[in-house]
Amino acid sequence: MAESGVSLKDLDVILLSHLHIDHTADMSAVFKTIYLHNFAAKTKRSATKLPIKVFGPAKLTAGGAYDSTGTYVDGHYHEQRGLERYIYGFARAIKAGEFAYTTTDIPANKFKMVSGVKSPVDITTIIQTRDGLTVKAIGVDHGPVPSVAYRIEYKGKSIVYSGDTTSKMDNMIRLSDKADILIYDTALTDDLPPAGSVFRKFHTSPSRMGEIAQKAKAKKLIFSHISPITEKHLDEVKKAVIKKGYTGSVITAKDLAVYNM
Repeated sequence: MAESGVSLKDLDVILLSHLHIDHTADMSAVFKTIYLHNFAAKTKRSATKLPIKVFGPAKLTAGGAYDSTGTYVDGHYHEQRGLERYIYGFARAIKAGEFAYTTTDIPANKFKMVSGVKSPVDITTIIQTRDGLTVKAIGVDHGPVPSVAYRIEYKGKSIVYSGDTTSKMDNMIRLSDKADILIYDTALTDDLPPAGSVFRKFHTSPSRMGEIAQKAKAKKLIFSHISPITEKHLDEVKKAVIKKGYTGSVITAKDLAVYNM
């Protein structure tokens, strides 16, 4: 983000798909940079931009290895007991405004039970602003990991981000309906790793990705979450997507690239 020239001083919403470290590790750096950018601009964090709102998955079950987003964020930033509570004093010391945050736990269930039958979960609207920005979310399957995917809509355009998911159910098809841009988990090929690998319980195959993009009628499909498994096989991944009937643009995400809608 620094290389892109984007200023974070007015950032007020963070969307977390799940709580694996490769999806959360930069949050502390982002928080601190918000106040450094205000310091550099000789401004204070606007009261209208507080608190910083963090959205992410709720806890799935009692016990287990994954807490809710609220518990996770409090563990780092709670003013009295957070591991990184120094940020409050840091923001005040450089006279860049106050630090404050809220968290919202989004239901991460993959399905709901209706009369004893598994039924699709609902798409939830989590943000709706006066100027027409809407953010929607839905629980997706990432093995035992509570996970959500997001859809952002503004002025008739839409971007969908899958997060990490196996895409076993139709949740992503419904969320991605006629999306202008669909950003997808691209950690596997159809053949690698082999069947039975634990990674296949967490991520989407290219063939399934192609089915979803085709059924949703997404205009552009962007490969993201490129792994050591897929980085040398992206042509193979693209062929598998197209073989499933997807006719939109297929693009591999690159740092600092801009994708128009």
